[in-house]
Amino acid sequence: MLMQITIDKADVTFTSPETVDRFLENNPDSLQVLSTDRPLRLFAESIAVKNIEHEFRRILNHATSELLNSRTIEKIIRKYEKYPNSFYRVAKPYEAKK
Repeated sequence: MLMQITIDKADVTFTSPETVDRFLENNPDSLQVLSTDRPLRLFAESIAVKNIEHEFRRILNHATSELLNSRTIEKIIRKYEKYPNSFYRVAKPYEAKK
């Protein structure tokens, strides 16, 4: 879709910051990026399990929470994130007092 804009086949598209950064690295100054103070829409990642697999779903949710709270996911993202802050992070459900 980004290439469609550069050849005047499209006027606008919506995508992630990482996708735009990767495209602009190979096609500098080819797009006008309209940024906002917050994302227009976010889509959560999910893992499909059978409806009857309640215990398995609970285990996956608990493991994911543990990876988030231990900052393991943050470390993995930073290791592979080519463009700093191009991936949105999950907001913490709490904030420690300073």
